[in-house]
Amino acid sequence: MAMTTPGVDVAAVVQAQRAATMAVMQDLTRAKRAEGITTAHRLVLDSMIFRTEAEQRWLDHCEAVLAATPQEGRA
Repeated sequence: MAMTTPGVDVAAVVQAQRAATMAVMQDLTRAKRAEGITTAHRLVLDSMIFRTEAEQRWLDHCEAVLAATPQEGRA
């Protein structure tokens, strides 16, 4: 959506999302290491970690596409 909004620095949006996603990953990893966690809870956290990792890969892809097309989507 950032690419369709005039004046938005898409690279900055991607970086902000990357920072937010990394913070979520750290929280999930800490939660998984907590004592007394049940197997069911661990599996749910694993699922959430996998989705967060997928988002990080997608953000990597976004950066690669932006780098390949430097004029498109830039403020």
